[in-house]
Amino acid sequence: MLALAILTFTTNSQGSDQRELKVVMNARVMRHLHISLSNETTKAKMRAMLERMSTYRPMIEARLKEAGLPPELVVIPAVESMYKIDARSPQEAAGLWQLIPETARHYGLRVDDKIDERLDAEKSTVAALKYLKAIHDHTHDWSLTLLSYNAGDSRVRKLMKKTGVRNAFQLARDGHIRNDESLNYVSRVMAALIVIGHPELVNK
Repeated sequence: MLALAILTFTTNSQGSDQRELKVVMNARVMRHLHISLSNETTKAKMRAMLERMSTYRPMIEARLKEAGLPPELVVIPAVESMYKIDARSPQEAAGLWQLIPETARHYGLRVDDKIDERLDAEKSTVAALKYLKAIHDHTHDWSLTLLSYNAGDSRVRKLMKKTGVRNAFQLARDGHIRNDESLNYVSRVMAALIVIGHPELVNK
């Protein structure tokens, strides 16, 4: 059934001016998919994430459509915050999209000791999509855009300039990326896309 799910997973990005975000299947992606489906505890966490996601998905997909971005980017909060609006990280990232204060302010959000608009679902979504679009305007590849979102835009730009490679997994195969956390992030996004596309997988 899992093999069938992978083979039949399709995207629906017609009308997007930014190309599709397509699922890539490799050993890393399969490993993270297996982790998500390995036992009832992990499945329960994914079911809870999908339930929370249902609250925000219509708004995010509408904003993605307005921005001309792939609807599959709705997956990012699933990986970043498990769709917990009040999620915070030790690196001071916060909200659905786990924006750090500097990035949030750069894209128009107020973040200070009184107000943190990263915890506003719609405002943070608008900011995050501006950021993703800005990254993609440089990378022209969604795997590199995802890598940049996690590892840092400037770092990935330097790698692109140095190597001429235009794909995150190719950078890994060629030995240019050795940070497992960043590579695993892209793989987790791909695995989460499969789960979102086939929620029945976490109900078995």
